[in-house]
Amino acid sequence: MPALYFLSYVPLGMIFPYLVTELEARGIQDIGFLLSMPSFILIVVAPLWGWLADWLQHTVRVLQISVWTAVIGLLGVVYFEPNWVWVGMLLYSIGWAPVAALSDAMTLEGLRQQASISESPSESSSESPKFKYGSIRQWGSIGYMVGVGIIGWFIGWGIVGGAIVTALLGLYIFTIPHVRVELPRPKWDAVQKLLKHKELLWILVCASLHFSVHLGSSSYIIKHSQEIGVSVQWASLAILLGVMVEIVVFQQAQFLERIAPNRLLVFSCALAIPRWVLMMIASEVWMVVLAQAVHGVTFGVFWLAVVRLVKSMTPPDLSATGQSLLSTSIGGVGAVGGIYGASWMVLHYSTTLFYAAATCVAVLATIGSMRVKWTPNPQ
Repeated sequence: MPALYFLSYVPLGMIFPYLVTELEARGIQDIGFLLSMPSFILIVVAPLWGWLADWLQHTVRVLQISVWTAVIGLLGVVYFEPNWVWVGMLLYSIGWAPVAALSDAMTLEGLRQQASISESPSESSSESPKFKYGSIRQWGSIGYMVGVGIIGWFIGWGIVGGAIVTALLGLYIFTIPHVRVELPRPKWDAVQKLLKHKELLWILVCASLHFSVHLGSSSYIIKHSQEIGVSVQWASLAILLGVMVEIVVFQQAQFLERIAPNRLLVFSCALAIPRWVLMMIASEVWMVVLAQAVHGVTFGVFWLAVVRLVKSMTPPDLSATGQSLLSTSIGGVGAVGGIYGASWMVLHYSTTLFYAAATCVAVLATIGSMRVKWTPNPQ
């Protein structure tokens, strides 16, 4: 599983921090539309991919199909004429939509089965899995860091590099054994019941708000840095530092599991406020570097919190569906608002105004997260 996360996040680090500058260099129009397309598509198709994986009880097979669809789409983005790049981005968006959610679902199901096997009357289920989610998920952050670092020194090759590594991911998935799911096939009524879970829906709303400006910043941090006189190389190093802090956070997942996830959610949302203020007033390299270091905490703690919260409110037979709903709220609804809003603000005003708006959104997310309640799972 560590290799799955590593290869899944290397392409993201290669592509998205540099996508705006690459598309501008090719003279492609409607960049805001292209940036937001993956998120628009994810809203529709991610829950369908997740339901399909739960119903077929063969997440690996579904993941194989989706990743190779994404590879074809990236090749289209690279080789199509500017007026047809949107077709490649559409295919990529459809294929990549479920990758993070299905990877999480596979990992959580594996940990659940491991816990049920290793559990004994003398040890609690929370401590029985040998490998915690955080120790596995950290490899995604490492992969993202590697991707950002490589393209930081090979500007202009982000999409090509992303396509190559995504193809390697597709080949690796063929080596992953099928995890047998000893659960009944879920019924659509169960999904409808899940969608009416008010506490779950509130968590998804808060997650969407918090993550929206994070994705907007990821798309424009390079451009913002250039506008305030910070070089691309320094901005790339700042991103790398943030990911390094993020990795440390994931390594501390076992400690963080002792803290209620709803409290972790409030903490991560609140810490984002000074982060965006710092980016808004940044005028020197050290300010950008410090803001990105804070990102490592606001993202890492946030991710561990919401995955635990959603898992605790989702039946085991709907694991992929639950994580897909989280992916839809974060990478779909939240990303559409964040990326499209950032694109509009940057086009009509400035990146500085975007970070001012991000501060306001962080305040709303913090207030909303204070309402989230959590009951420990006795299993």
